[in-house]
Amino acid sequence: MECLLEEALEDAKSLFLLAEMVEGIEQAKADEAAGIRRRPKVTMHVKSAAKLLPAAPKLDPAAPKPAERTGRRRSEPALALPGTPEADGVWKRGQVFSFHPRTWEGSLRASDGIEYPLAAGALMRSGLVTLVPGMLCEFKVVAGEAEQIKAAWH
Repeated sequence: MECLLEEALEDAKSLFLLAEMVEGIEQAKADEAAGIRRRPKVTMHVKSAAKLLPAAPKLDPAAPKPAERTGRRRSEPALALPGTPEADGVWKRGQVFSFHPRTWEGSLRASDGIEYPLAAGALMRSGLVTLVPGMLCEFKVVAGEAEQIKAAWH
């Protein structure tokens, strides 16, 4: 007996859904005849690209501030004092040799012709969004990789 009641309840639900669908189609036909255009409801949303990326590291307020650019393109970078984080690497000038925006992998060619690969996370640490091959830049070389990009311009 209970099985029959459950089947009857499922049949009633199916008939109710069918009636709603028929009513929606009839309403759409009436709207079309009257010249009314209705937009469909959005049932699926795309996630923001920012939610797909890993969380950016928190900035340390006690960390030393990066050297500011003066606006002159050919000026040499300021000398770092011994013991500061900038003294651990060598600052070089060059240009972006290659860059893949999806993987954030690429290489920089120094003015002396040596090519350095971008270290993992170098772009994120530098605060840049993307690089374009041919851009001029100043970068820090640590252990044979471009660890940080100080400035990039066309």
